[in-house]
Formats: sequence, C-alpha cells, structure tokens
Amino acid sequence: MTLAGCLVWTVAAMATAAAVERANGASTANFRVAGDWAFAAFLLAPAVAGALTLRLGARSLVGWLLVAATVGGTTDALLHAFVVAAARHGDEPALLVWPTLWLAGPSFGLLCLVPARVSGGWPLRAEPVAVGALAAIGLAQAFGPDPVTGVGSAIEPIENPASLDVLAPAAKLALDVAPLLLVGYLILGLLALAWAGLSRPRGRRPEIPWILLAALLLPAIAIAAGVGKLTGLGAFETAWWVSVLVPLIVLAATTATMARGWLTARREAEQLRYAARVRDDERDRVRRDLHDGIGPALAGMRLKLELLRDGLPPGAGPSREAANQLEESLDETLCELRRIVDGMQPAALETLGFRGALELLQTSLTSTWPLGRPVVDVYVDPDLPELPRPVAEALLRVCAEALSNAVRHADPTRCAISVGWDDGTAQLRVVDDGIGLPTQEVRPGVGLRSMHARVEKIGGTLDISDSGNGQGTAVTAVVPVRR
Repeated sequence: MTLAGCLVWTVAAMATAAAVERANGASTANFRVAGDWAFAAFLLAPAVAGALTLRLGARSLVGWLLVAATVGGTTDALLHAFVVAAARHGDEPALLVWPTLWLAGPSFGLLCLVPARVSGGWPLRAEPVAVGALAAIGLAQAFGPDPVTGVGSAIEPIENPASLDVLAPAAKLALDVAPLLLVGYLILGLLALAWAGLSRPRGRRPEIPWILLAALLLPAIAIAAGVGKLTGLGAFETAWWVSVLVPLIVLAATTATMARGWLTARREAEQLRYAARVRDDERDRVRRDLHDGIGPALAGMRLKLELLRDGLPPGAGPSREAANQLEESLDETLCELRRIVDGMQPAALETLGFRGALELLQTSLTSTWPLGRPVVDVYVDPDLPELPRPVAEALLRVCAEALSNAVRHADPTRCAISVGWDDGTAQLRVVDDGIGLPTQEVRPGVGLRSMHARVEKIGGTLDISDSGNGQGTAVTAVVPVRR
C-alpha cells in the first residue's frame, strides 16, 4: 500500500508540475526543450526501478532508496512549478521557496548510495562520508544565499527567505566539495558493483540489471564526453544526455524482460491449474471406484472369512490361526484403503488449506493404523505464505507417501512433519524414529519414484537419508516458490 501510494504521488506530482510549468511560459526554464522531458523521465525512473526491486522481494533498502529519491525529486519539481506560478502573479511564496531549494540536492544524492548498497562491497565503509555530504548539501541549500534555479527571464530571481548571509562561505564550500564526494562515492559503488558481478560465487543469482548499468554507465559517459569535446557539442552536454539515457534504456530492457517473464509465468500457471483440474477429476473418479468398489468387496471378503472361521471344527487350530492372521491382514488393508481414499479427496486443500490438510492427514494416520500408532507431530512455519496449488498438492502427497512408507516398513513410534520457509523456498521434512534405511541397496518402488517425480515436476529436489540422530529416516523436499 505504501509503495502504491508513492508511485501514484510521483506520477501525479510530475504530471501536475509539467502542466503548471508549461503554463508558466517565459517565467520558467523547465519543460521547454526535449532535454527537460528526458530529465522528467529520469526523475520517474528510480521509482520504477525501486518498485521492481521491492517486487522481487530482495534488497528492500535499495528499493526504498530509489523510491524516496523519486518522491523527493518529483515533489521538488511540483513545488518549483507552484513557486514560479506564484511569483509570476506577483506573490511571494516564502513557505514554498525553502523546501524547493533544499529538497532537490539530497533527493538526487540518494541515488549515489544505491550502487554500493547493491554490491554490498567495500564502498559501504565510506557511506558515512556520503551521508555527511548529503546532509551538507541539504543544509547549504536550505540556509545558503543562492536563489531558486530554473527561473525564466520574465520574473526576478526568487531568493531563499531562510538564507543566512553569515553561512554564505560555508555554503559555497559545501556545494563545491560535497557533490564531488558524492560523485566519487558513486563511481566507487559502480566499480564495486561491476567487480561483484564478475567475482560472484557460483550458484548466487546475479544482479544482471545493476551489473549491466555499472558496466555501461561509466565508459559511456567518458566516451560521450570525449566525443562531445571533439565535435564541439560540448563535453558536459553529451555526458549529461548519456547519464540520463543509459539508465532509462537499462530500465526499459529490464522492465520488458520482467513483463515477458510475468506473462510466461502466468501462462504456465494457467497450464498448471488446468492440469490440476484434470488430475483432480481423475483422482476423484479413482477415489469413487476404490470407495464404492474395492472397499465393499474387501468388507464382504472379511465377513465371509469370519463365517468360514466360525465354521471350522474344534480341532482345526492351525487353520483358525491362519484365518485370524488373514483377518488382521484384511483389517490393515481396509485401513490403508480408507487412508488412501481420504487422502485423495481434493476438497481438503480447498476447504482447509495446506496447514489444515496436513492436520487432517495427521488425524487420519493416527486414527486408522492399528493401536493408534505412530504419534505424529506437525509444525508449519508461521511465515509460510499461501502456496500455489501444484506446490501444496505435491508436498501433501509426498508427506502422505513418506508417512505411509514409515509406518509400513520402519515400525516407528513417532513421526515429525515440519514445513519451513526460507527466502522464497518451501521445505518439507518428514522424520521418523523407525529402523532406518536398509543397509543393502534396494530398488526404489512405485512410492519412492512417485515422490521424486512429484517434486521434480514442480522444480524441487527430494532427498531421502538417515535422520541423523542414530535411527530413523528423513525425507526432505525443497521447492522454490515463485512469488
């Protein structure tokens, strides 16, 4: 909500400033040439970059620095337009002149802090110097004697009502030295950012847009300044245009890439949802067949077995014992069938959510297995967001299969289900205290192959190993989740 409010304000402030400045005519020096509109786009660009950075869920400080720079810059542009409009009509807008003067410098200066923050490198050690330079620029503009810039020839210069003549030498020194410190810090940050991109550890996601900006900006400015000097266009003018256009081009390319990725992800999500509906329909059909067909058949077999056992002669002890064992086996088979049928109900995720479905699985397991064993503990990270349906469904099925394997083959007394959340990754861990994995190599069965297939299908990994406490087995599924 805060980010949306900032974005709405920046767009509205810049649009209003442009309209008022155009109406100011010869009283202003803004929005009269193409370069002014390019500068306006440059003012808005950090907000877009900040929104993209925050949308990715990383480097929140960098994102808010960019947004704050845009909010300050567009607010200053709006105040400037109103100050000039008031002066054009003969008023003295003293209350607006002062923030118009001191807000511009620090707003742009915030952008100098961004590259070092992205790289996380050694320029951060000099950050107090950069912050001090920002403060010096703000104070020099707030209380220095310089008038408002960007005023046209139709009106007199607009003086700062809060200026203190005694601070004039200090303000001039600050405005001469502090920008150089900020530019130096910016250059150091860009170099550190480019170096961080070249020397990043393997497996770490590269900050491609920032690295591209760092690699292009400094050489492009240097080349443009040289070309401008040789051609007579002016070194400063050409360097200024490049410093504005290169970030805009990188931002436009990044935005287009993210939009294309978003559209692709949306199409994939639609396909996954369609596949999930098809699987749900098929699973519901199989569940009905199991519940209405095989279940009654097994129950009928059990009744006939009871009749057969009761009809055995008194001397048929071995046969009676075999019938009792067969009856117990049928009871376990019926319990397993009931557990499978209950677990195949798609309504559990829809009506109870992922946490509720896990608790239902826990209740079903502890109530249907003989002797009420094992004890099953469930823990879900409070920070776990709502998982996409394919991810939640796959983790739930893997959990059910892991528990079923543990109870049938490992004879545990306790199982623990935990679901964690760490930086966009969901982790399911099912641990039991049973007899553990077999010492000899065993060919994976249908259940293990099914678990691996389910996790790999949603882009995750599955690991089955010893629990680490001397006994038992741990099944761990790690799945990255797209936000």
